[in-house]
Amino acid sequence: MSYSGRPLKKGWLGRIRNGELDGFYDFQYNPTDFTESVNPQYSMVDPPGSPMPTAVFKSLSNDEVAFRLLLDATDPYYDEQLGIWAQQAFLESLARPELETYMEGLGQFVPPPRVVLGLGPRIWDCVLTNYSFRTIRWNREMIPTRGFADVAFKTVFVDFDTITGQYQELLVYRDMAELKGA
Repeated sequence: MSYSGRPLKKGWLGRIRNGELDGFYDFQYNPTDFTESVNPQYSMVDPPGSPMPTAVFKSLSNDEVAFRLLLDATDPYYDEQLGIWAQQAFLESLARPELETYMEGLGQFVPPPRVVLGLGPRIWDCVLTNYSFRTIRWNREMIPTRGFADVAFKTVFVDFDTITGQYQELLVYRDMAELKGA
């Protein structure tokens, strides 16, 4: 808990297995560099008699979200035997095929784990598409105690209710920012 009484948890990653939240990792994160991209696909149509082509919405490619996490185990309350290995392993496991399914079978046609990413009030259903880790500090036993994880996610389609809710939220916030004509 912080001095202000507000909880320190700012973001979280949840792993979904068999449609249920199977585990999650929370973090305090004040983004200095957070990237979000939306890539709509349009077909260009040449209507008869029109002097210009018309863009017709075709689909949305997966939205992409990327950011950097600081993993730190330098304070006295951390586990000296483990450092940041557990947090690093959780993040790395999201970038691999779904581990239990992979190990139970032959490792063929195993999808990645579905992830729910929460950052403040926003939530994305996604898969982790890029993970890189850089260790910047070790203790005397060469256990990593501080590092940076760069993560990138692509959103996945869950259901129409989720999409409808996201679009409704976009309408509300767009109308708050839009200047209305006199």
